[in-house]
Amino acid sequence: MDDNDAWHEVEGFHLSLEERWTEFDNRGRRFFDLLDSNELDEAIRSDEPLGEKVNAFCLLSSMQEAKDMAYWVQINRTSDYAALLLAEFLLNAPPDHGRPRFRAARALELFEREIRDAALSAAGDAVSAAKEAGDPAGVPVNSDLIEAARKGTVEEYTRSTPYVKSEESRGLLLTEFRQFPRHGKVRLI
Repeated sequence: MDDNDAWHEVEGFHLSLEERWTEFDNRGRRFFDLLDSNELDEAIRSDEPLGEKVNAFCLLSSMQEAKDMAYWVQINRTSDYAALLLAEFLLNAPPDHGRPRFRAARALELFEREIRDAALSAAGDAVSAAKEAGDPAGVPVNSDLIEAARKGTVEEYTRSTPYVKSEESRGLLLTEFRQFPRHGKVRLI
């Protein structure tokens, strides 16, 4: 058990989601400080009012865990902060976080157009700066994913890119994408 999760074992102890977000943010936004599946369940059931940053944190955690992704996308799809946090995640996720990075790109597709475009533009600027500085770490995957999210073609890109580790992983990603709401789907009741 990670030190970050030890508090689960202390009866009656509660660490608020706001405190978890602050800890994640202050500790350098390390991926292992994101909420786990059980904590995401707690967040949905919580009576604690969640602000924009905590909702974005929950969205990011859901991308990492592939848990309740549609729920958190729906809550965050009009949040500039959440879109930027997803774009940051897409850029900074280590190479072994391929699937969460693809999930983040797919989630960005579902944000309001202006919000998505602003976040992807900021991410594109970061990729361009990395290319100009000669920093190739992750740039090909990131730039392609950013462009696919901008065009709304992450699913198609996922089907054909060599950057997915295996065909099994590709199949899992495509199955996970089905958990997201579809573009243009209208529900009246």
